[in-house]
Amino acid sequence: MLTERFNLWKPEYSLDIDIIDTQHKGFFDICSESIYLHERAKMDDMQPSDIIMILYKFRCYAFQHFFTEESLMIKYHYPSIFAHSSVHDIFLEKLRGFTQELMKFRQIKLQQKNHFVLSLSI
Repeated sequence: MLTERFNLWKPEYSLDIDIIDTQHKGFFDICSESIYLHERAKMDDMQPSDIIMILYKFRCYAFQHFFTEESLMIKYHYPSIFAHSSVHDIFLEKLRGFTQELMKFRQIKLQQKNHFVLSLSI
C-alpha cells in the first residue's frame, strides 16, 4: 500500500510554457491523490465523500486549466485548437459520467439503508 502521494510528473511532459506546465503538474498531483485514494479504498479506509471530493477537484481544476489553455491557443492562433478542445470536452464528459455513476451508487445505498431501517420498524 502507498503510504503517501508521489510525483507522477516527468520533465519530458514539459511544454516550456510555464503556466501550462504548472497547471499540468497540478493535474498530475490530483492523479497522485486519486491513486492514493484507490490504495486506501483497498484497505477499506475511505469515505464516499473522499471520492466526491476528488471528482470535484478534477472538475474545478479542469475548468480553470482548459480556460487558460484554450485562451492561449486562441491568442497564439494554435492550428489544432478545435481538435485539442475536443479532447477537453471528452475529459469533462468522462468526469460527468463518473459523477453520474457515483450519484446512482449513492442513491442505491440510500435506498438500501432506508429499506433496512423500514424493515426494523415493521
